[in-house]
Amino acid sequence: MKFRRLMETNVSRAKNKKLLIASSCLVDDMPSLFEKYGEEFFGLKVCMEAECFNMVAYKVLSFIKYSNVDEVHIVTVEGSPHCIQLHHMLDDIKKNFANVKTRHFVATRGELVEIPYEVVKVSRYLARLKNRLLK
Repeated sequence: MKFRRLMETNVSRAKNKKLLIASSCLVDDMPSLFEKYGEEFFGLKVCMEAECFNMVAYKVLSFIKYSNVDEVHIVTVEGSPHCIQLHHMLDDIKKNFANVKTRHFVATRGELVEIPYEVVKVSRYLARLKNRLLK
């Protein structure tokens, strides 16, 4: 699968496709993780250590709107404090700006593990998470 750099790609290039947004390091270092994704996906890579959260969020929302995207998958490194921003960003877009299907994955031990939406959602709210874990 071909990946383009998110911030350098025109937002109308993904017309009627699903978006696959992945951490740049995973795309570069572990390309086999993405073999299952087919032609219906438009691959984008981004590093949240190098890019501004707000600019990435606006660009992803623009892709959704201008390319008529109805599904977005996020794939990041498990445990990365930078990568988790992608999951939170997509949750915010879904909650406030666009009716889009979402799926979240993390790479751990060379495999992709799907993370349920509820887990992503609650991970943004530390007090709620504390109450759930420490009842």
